This record gives sequence, structure tokens and C-alpha cells, in this order.
Amino acid sequence: RKFLIAAFIILSAVIFVVIGQPVQILVYVGMLNGFILPLALTVMLIAAWKLRAKDYRHPVWLYVFGVVVVLATIWFSIQALLRS
Repeated sequence: RKFLIAAFIILSAVIFVVIGQPVQILVYVGMLNGFILPLALTVMLIAAWKLRAKDYRHPVWLYVFGVVVVLATIWFSIQALLRS
């Protein structure tokens, strides 16, 4: 585990030295995160929809708001990508 942490730190330092512009790298990583989060929420919404617990059913209004949030975050991510 310590080796993986040290390798990650070294790899990050090498990327910053070779590529430079750490602020620009952080902006791109944030943009990538903007695409990963809606994907993760979509998977969670699908899992909650298919899960049939004994005494619990996920409210439909939460699905609706979840889908709205997914669509909004995808839209914002695409807009940020086009502006960069």
C-alpha cells in the first residue's frame, strides 16, 4: 500500500514537471470529473430502480430529480468542454 501511494505521488510529480501548467491540468481533471459523476449517478439510479427491498420502494419523484440532475450535469460538462 505504501508503494502505491509513493508511486502515485512520483507519477503526479513527473506529470507536473513534464507537462507543466498544474492549474490547467486541474481544470481538465475537474472537467473529466464532471463527466464521471453523472455516469455514477446514472448507475445508482438504475440500481435503485431494480432493487426491490421487502418494505421499501424508492420514490418516483427522487428518480425524476435524479434524471434532471444527470441531464443538467451532462449539459454543464459539455458546455465546459466546448469553452475550453
